[in-house]
Amino acid sequence: MTKTFSSFFVFAGLLAAQSITGTVQGVIEDPSGARVPGAKVTIVERAKGYERSTGSDAAGRYTLPNLPVGDYELRVEQGGFARFVQAVRLSVNQVAEVNARLVLSGQVEINVIEAPALLEVAGLVDQRRVRELPLNGRNFSQLINLQPGVAVISSHGLLGGGPDAAGIQGSGMFVNGARGSQNNFLFDGGDANDPVVPGGTGASSTAAFTGGAPGINAVSVDAIEEFRVITSGASAEFGRSSGAVINVITKSGTNEWHGSLLHFLRNRALNARNTFEAAKPGFTQNNFGGTLGGRIRQDRTFFFASYEGFRQRQAVTVPNVIPSPNTIAAVKQQNALLGAIFEGYYAAPAVRGAVFNERPVEQILLSQQPVLGTVQLPRGNGIDQNAWLGKVDQTTWRDGRLTGRYQLFEGVGLNGSVSGTGVPGSNVGYRNRSQNVVLNHTQILGARQLNEFRAVFQRNSPRTTIEGTPEAVLAAGRLRTTGPFAGQPFGDPNTANGLPTIAPGFGITPIGYDTTAPNQRGVNTYQVSNTFTRVAGGHTIKGGFELRRIQENSVFSFRLR
Repeated sequence: MTKTFSSFFVFAGLLAAQSITGTVQGVIEDPSGARVPGAKVTIVERAKGYERSTGSDAAGRYTLPNLPVGDYELRVEQGGFARFVQAVRLSVNQVAEVNARLVLSGQVEINVIEAPALLEVAGLVDQRRVRELPLNGRNFSQLINLQPGVAVISSHGLLGGGPDAAGIQGSGMFVNGARGSQNNFLFDGGDANDPVVPGGTGASSTAAFTGGAPGINAVSVDAIEEFRVITSGASAEFGRSSGAVINVITKSGTNEWHGSLLHFLRNRALNARNTFEAAKPGFTQNNFGGTLGGRIRQDRTFFFASYEGFRQRQAVTVPNVIPSPNTIAAVKQQNALLGAIFEGYYAAPAVRGAVFNERPVEQILLSQQPVLGTVQLPRGNGIDQNAWLGKVDQTTWRDGRLTGRYQLFEGVGLNGSVSGTGVPGSNVGYRNRSQNVVLNHTQILGARQLNEFRAVFQRNSPRTTIEGTPEAVLAAGRLRTTGPFAGQPFGDPNTANGLPTIAPGFGITPIGYDTTAPNQRGVNTYQVSNTFTRVAGGHTIKGGFELRRIQENSVFSFRLR
């Protein structure tokens, strides 16, 4: 299935710059308060040396749009006046109002800007908050829940009560009453949404990005510069959906070299023992990684890279109710095929240890009541995850900027991590591979106009993995005597388990697995956009287009159900 969406928009006014940048604007006055035309306004990014210049118009106004987030120094120069210098911290989607009142020659005025009010209702989570606030599992999206209007869907339902969250599609965050599936996640300005499964499940790229799936985020928290949560009043350039806009910006390299290393270890040493457990269950979790950023060429070319790994092994036991050997023999007398399946599944070497109050086969047939026993079986429960990110920034001709960023996330859930009873042939795991590529180019076209082009590609490839059914169970299919598959063993070309789920009743553990499978998807999102910006007096006029193509390739085999 393929879907295509495109939009064209033109709007005017004093708006925030393109989705991954900010704007600095203001007026220039002399000591008497009169406007100063023709002043030279220069802004310099301190970490990279990137520089942009413009001039004030006849009314003393200036605008510097589409500036990357970061720390800047704003300079204003005009003949007969001292140079004006002011520090500016610019955040994503911010319109910073910096007005300059010049003084006579021989003096230098230095100010520190205060964050201006924004037009939309939004909350900024800067690098300091991301780095210093406690995050369970190093999941940065937990900070979204601190914004006004955000309601959390936990494993116990809305705000810890109500229906189970597993049955609610969405990212786990309801903003101002909108469903979680209506949130718009942007990654360096590019699409980071799963168009098929926008929910917080292990099969969703949205969940991998936000940490809704078990384990780590698809992007390391140490690679995040900042992000803004717009809960209401987002401008038209965002589009797509009516919920919140979560715009995440990754770090870039600078002229100075920076790096970090991390390793967190958790095990059962400090865990408490359950009342009904003879010993503490096994548990080991390792979270490790690092970052590195710096310059390739002074003031021109920069790189940043991050890696984070996650390994978890947890012992889980599952109680299984199984029929006794005489009950299986009774079933075989009534239905040879079903009895052979019972024997291959419930009497396998791995399913032993139950104690039965056994009765003769004849009594079981006469009473129509099986003899049952309970056995505790170990179930695999482990997760291996890796998250890579690489980014290069280049200053190009005439103060243009070219940025390329690649992100890769791979997750493996061992068989049993999704579902399973511990009986061989019942355990289900998963594999997920998510990629996101962004190419962004901003070109200055004179003092009052510029163009920004962005291309994005995202691919999400999740699939379930199925534990193979015991050969004795598959071979039981040869007992079929009629139909097109008479005399053939059970089997399916798409999975290692050729049996449907069989529920015998009487509380007996079902045969097979309870997850619809095979379930594998390959969803591609292609996004191309271009925005032209022109400053005309006190107005910022922007026009552009966006083309988004969604390609879904999915396989669901309902033959097994």
